[in-house]
Amino acid sequence: SKEDASDWYHEFVALCYATPLLGALVADVFLGKYLTILILSVVYCIGNAIMAVTAVGKWFPESDVTLDSTHIQPQTWGPLLGLQIIALGTGGIKPCVSSLVAINFLHQS
Repeated sequence: SKEDASDWYHEFVALCYATPLLGALVADVFLGKYLTILILSVVYCIGNAIMAVTAVGKWFPESDVTLDSTHIQPQTWGPLLGLQIIALGTGGIKPCVSSLVAINFLHQS
């Protein structure tokens, strides 16, 4: 429904803006910005792959899909999981990429 879609969208956006705190913490305390960018970019790609694979209903057995009058629709678990992982990846690399661009800009000036 439209209400569910709106809820999922706002949850995704909220996570995209909340996870930079986690990304900054991981980069500053544990991994450094380069390794954090690398790892969380892979996480982002995995989220996109999950979104792509689960968007195609014919790849799932009938127990995992709901039948529509026009075509097979995948369950919502896959796209929602993909969105959560994408939010983690994109939010996690935001603080690292911003500082990396700033450092490179300062060196070029």
